[in-house]
Amino acid sequence: MKIDRLNILYPFILIIGIYFLYHNAVHNGFSGLDDILMIEENWDRLQHLSHIKTAFTEDVFIRAEGSYYRPVQLLSYMPDVFFSGSDVPVAKIFFQINIFLFILAFIQLFFFLKEFNFGIHYRFIFTSLMAVHPALTPAVSWIPGRIDTLLFIIVIGAFWAFIRYIKTRKPFWAILYLLLFAIGMFTKETAITLPALSMLLLWFFQTLKEEEMCTENWSWKKAIDLSFCFELIKSSVIWIKNNLLILAGWVVILFIWYLMRSQALSENPLGLMGILYHLNTSWQEFIILGNVTYFPYDLQVFLDITWYFVVIAIPGFLLFMAMPSLLKSKFNYSFLGLVWIFVFILPTTLSDSLNYHRLFIPFVGMAFILQPLDRKGINRVYLGVGISFFLVLFVTQNMQFQKAYLNKNTFWNNAVTYSPTSPFANNGLAWSYHLDHQNDSALKYYGRVVELGPEGDNVRIGMALIHEEMGQTQKADSLFQEEFKATNDSSLVYFFMGQVQLDRGDTQQAISNLSLGYRSTETSRNSRLYYDTLNLDIKNQLRLD
Repeated sequence: MKIDRLNILYPFILIIGIYFLYHNAVHNGFSGLDDILMIEENWDRLQHLSHIKTAFTEDVFIRAEGSYYRPVQLLSYMPDVFFSGSDVPVAKIFFQINIFLFILAFIQLFFFLKEFNFGIHYRFIFTSLMAVHPALTPAVSWIPGRIDTLLFIIVIGAFWAFIRYIKTRKPFWAILYLLLFAIGMFTKETAITLPALSMLLLWFFQTLKEEEMCTENWSWKKAIDLSFCFELIKSSVIWIKNNLLILAGWVVILFIWYLMRSQALSENPLGLMGILYHLNTSWQEFIILGNVTYFPYDLQVFLDITWYFVVIAIPGFLLFMAMPSLLKSKFNYSFLGLVWIFVFILPTTLSDSLNYHRLFIPFVGMAFILQPLDRKGINRVYLGVGISFFLVLFVTQNMQFQKAYLNKNTFWNNAVTYSPTSPFANNGLAWSYHLDHQNDSALKYYGRVVELGPEGDNVRIGMALIHEEMGQTQKADSLFQEEFKATNDSSLVYFFMGQVQLDRGDTQQAISNLSLGYRSTETSRNSRLYYDTLNLDIKNQLRLD
C-alpha cells in the first residue's frame, strides 16, 4: 500500500518541482538561433494544415537546400500556432508546451526504470536529479530544444514497447515498437541507433536470468573482450532470425525514411567524408559532455571547442569513466549504461556545435551505472550528503543558465562571452543589437565578424543598412558592393539594395534589384510581407517568374 501511494506522490512532486523550476521560461523570447527560421519566418505557413505535407517534403527550415530532415519537429510547432490564435509570432505558448512535454518525459522515465528492477526511491531520486540538471535547460528554455524532449518520449516509449514484447511475445508490442521507431526516425536522425540498443536491451534482460552475470562486478577487460562481444552479436543474430517481423520493420522503415529524406534534401549534408571528419574531432565533445555530467558549471548556449575547454573537462571526464569501477557496479548494468551513453552521444558529435540538450537520452544511461546506490546497507548519511550536494549544484546552475535564454540579447551575449573568436556568435550578437537599433554596438560586432571571417556572407548587408539609416549613403553602397564580392549568392544583396533604392526614390533600379532578389527571399515570411506592402504599380512591374 505504501508503494502504491509513492507511485502517486513521487510523480506529483516531480510535476510540481519541474514546473516551479522552469515556470519563468514562459516569459522568454525568441533567441534568434533556428527558432527565427523555423517559426517566425514561417508563422503564416504553420497556420495551415497543408503544411503537414511541406514538413515531409522540405528540410526543417522549410527550404529545399537545408541540411536537417525532421518533419515531426515541424509538426510539433503547429499546435502552438493554433493555440496562440495570433497572426504574429508568439513565443509564450511554445515555452508552455515545452514545459508540459518536459514534465511528461520525466513521469515516463520514472515508471520506465521500474522495468530494470530499480527501487522506487532510487527511481525518484535519479529522475529528480536528471530533471534539474542544467545541461537539459535548453530543452525547455530554448524553443528548438524541444526536439530532444520529443525524441526522448518516443525513444523511451519504443524501448518500453520492445521490453514488453520480449517479455510477453505479443505482436501488439512489436507493432507499437516499430511504429514509434518510425516516428523517431522522422523526428531526429539519432533514432537510427534504436535497433542496436534494442539488441543490447535484449542481452540485458537475458542476463537477468543468469546469476553469474548479475553478480559479476564491472571490468573494462571483459567489456572489450572480443569473445564476449562476438557472443553478444551472435545471440542478437539468432534472436533476429526468430523475429523476422522486427527485422522487416527496421528495413522497411529505414528505406522509406532514406527515400523521403533524399527527396527533401538537395544533397546529403553529411556524407562519408563528413562523418569521418567529425569522428576525428568528436572525442573532444565527448570529453566535455562527460565532464558536464558531474560538474555542470559556466554552461554555454553555443561553444566553439578549444583546447582550454577540453583540458578543464578532463578531471570530470575521468571521474565519469571511472565511476563503474569506483562503485563496483554489476557488469550487465554498467555495460548497458556505458554503451547506451556512447551510442546516443556519438551521433550528436557529428555536428558543428555542442548543444547540451542532446544529453537528454544519453543521461538515462547513468541510471544503470549508478545502480549500486540502489541497494540496502549503503550509508544513508553519505548518500544524503551526496544527493544534497548535487541537487543544490544542479538547481543553482540551472537557474543561472536559464538567464542566458531570456531573449536574443542574453542568448548571443552568452555565446560571445564563451566563444569570442566565433564569427557566427559575433554575427548573432550584432544582429540582435541591430534589431534593437543599438547601431554603435551592432557596427562594433559586425566589424568584428568581418575581421574574424572576411569571406562570411551577408555581414556587410547589416552594416550597409545601418549606414543607410544614418544617412551615409556612399558608405552603404560601398558595403553592398563589397558584399557582392564576398557572397556566393547575390540574391539577398539585390533584395536589400532594392529596398534601399526604393526608399531613395530610384524606382526603376529598385524594381530591377527586387526582382533579382525575390528568388532567395520567397520562402521568408518577412520578405513576403514586404512585397505585400508594395503598391500595385510596382508589383505589376516586378519580374517574379
